[in-house]
Amino acid sequence: MQPKILSDINVMREAYAPLQFTPLALEHRPTVVTAAAAHYLNRCPQTLRGWACMENGPLRPVRVHGRLAWKTEDIRRLLAGSAI
Repeated sequence: MQPKILSDINVMREAYAPLQFTPLALEHRPTVVTAAAAHYLNRCPQTLRGWACMENGPLRPVRVHGRLAWKTEDIRRLLAGSAI
């Protein structure tokens, strides 16, 4: 059995570990959460939330159960340089 201190350290490592996202080319879901969309677009999640609030960004989110979701196809088009 591990001492309590080591288990606490492991919990802290997991809490502060960088998030892992599926590569966009392999993403099959129709929408992704804000954190994933921000990762793909190389922006902060708060930037995307601002776009949603002010309705002035290059993407428009949809609401899924009251939460922001970003269309995967729109993200792909934006990164390819196409107009959305």
